[in-house]
Amino acid sequence: MAPILNEEETTIDPYELLGVKVEATEAEIKSTYRKLSLKCHPDRNPDNPNAAQQFHVLSLALGMLMDPSKRSYVNNKLEDDRRKKEKYAVMEKKKRGLVDALLAREEEAKKAKVNASQRFAQETEEEAIKEAGRKMREAMQKASLAQTTNATPPSNPVPRSTPTGTMPPMTPADLTLTLQFPADPDPATSSMLSSSTSLEPRITSLYGPVNFVILKEPNASADAPEKKKKKPRGARAIVEFKESNWGGCWACWKDHMVDSVTGKARRPLVQGTKVKWATKDGTTPEWVTWAEQQHATNGDTPLTAPADPVYSNTTRPSVKVSSSFAASFASSFPTAEERRQQERRKAKAQAERAAAEDYEGATLFKMRQLERERLEAEIRRQEEEEA
Repeated sequence: MAPILNEEETTIDPYELLGVKVEATEAEIKSTYRKLSLKCHPDRNPDNPNAAQQFHVLSLALGMLMDPSKRSYVNNKLEDDRRKKEKYAVMEKKKRGLVDALLAREEEAKKAKVNASQRFAQETEEEAIKEAGRKMREAMQKASLAQTTNATPPSNPVPRSTPTGTMPPMTPADLTLTLQFPADPDPATSSMLSSSTSLEPRITSLYGPVNFVILKEPNASADAPEKKKKKPRGARAIVEFKESNWGGCWACWKDHMVDSVTGKARRPLVQGTKVKWATKDGTTPEWVTWAEQQHATNGDTPLTAPADPVYSNTTRPSVKVSSSFAASFASSFPTAEERRQQERRKAKAQAERAAAEDYEGATLFKMRQLERERLEAEIRRQEEEEA
């Protein structure tokens, strides 16, 4: 049975007071005691009021270490304290690891949420542009079909051909370019990018007739949480050229292509503009290769559509837009009241999304609290089992 130390002995560490190691011999302990006791002996330090107390504590420490049973008890107690400290350090390290893992999962969830919000905004913008272009294209095609129904070509049309080969078939997407303008254009050209009506005359004057030009301003996306600023983007234009003006489409594409040597486009509308095709995956249409061959054969002669054998001896019908179509086409654009309703719906959707994000944030906070409580309970349980 371990000896019972008195109240005063339980409050001191004899090894620390005497400044000796646990493995010290009795002779080393006595020698150290003599040196220390001479320094704080009351007779040698009459002016020190604490000398008597210091000498008394040193005597207690000597007595504890000279008694084998008390020294063994002190050694066991010190060893238990050392083990408890090591165990506590291990548990603290494990706790920090669990908390760090929890914080890392929360950070990944936040990043995934931000990325999903950005993808949704981008997809919504692209869908809006595609829908507007589709409606305008359908309206123009209907008008063209209504005016040309009486001009029926021969039953066996001859395919278009040139000295460089047969011209590949073209779809409206093959004649559509997407122009991504820089965020900070030159002040001299900023007025041109103010609307589709101001941009279309500039494009037609340089590259010929087009079916439509749609100019889309970049979304502000200020309501989306972002950890770091994204590179700003400028306006985006969707330009569909007429089928007979494939040469102008080719020229517009070449003028905005970045030269591999100089690193700049040849003659862009705005310096820094990027161009890509509206085809699937942005791939270059087949007819562009044919146009390159045509350009190589003709030298620097401007590319123009080849003569169509079907209409070579006849007069092409002129397309005139009727007043009824003009009225229906104008009515396809939203009125001021409709725009206000769209803005209200957009504001309502943003408010609902913000409310959903607040609810989701509160839910994540509650889940974080529950997870930390579970970790603390698990750590306490492990400590009780090991105790």
